[in-house]
Amino acid sequence: MDWKPEVCWQVPIRLEYHTDEVGHTTHTVREWRRRDWGEGGLEFHWWCTEAPEAFTAHEPLVTTCRDDIVGLVGQAVYDRLREHLGVDDGPAAGVTWLPHPAVRRRQALGAP
Repeated sequence: MDWKPEVCWQVPIRLEYHTDEVGHTTHTVREWRRRDWGEGGLEFHWWCTEAPEAFTAHEPLVTTCRDDIVGLVGQAVYDRLREHLGVDDGPAAGVTWLPHPAVRRRQALGAP
């Protein structure tokens, strides 16, 4: 993180800011998508976050990319994110997480 260009150490994580009409700013942590790069994004043959193989880790990205996320949002927000996601204790009662669209496509094709 100290020597890479900012966008390089952030990938595959993207931090977006949206300010509403009363000045409240919402920060969203999400994956980068090809369309985020404009027309040139379609030429990124190295891009991996939309491929089903990107979703085979045994640990969640919020754990494996801890340093990157803390670098983007700080330790306090990272801790709240883990709590909200139920990483340590499991999701809250009644919460059902949907699989990523790439995983749903793979499942629809009958792949494990």
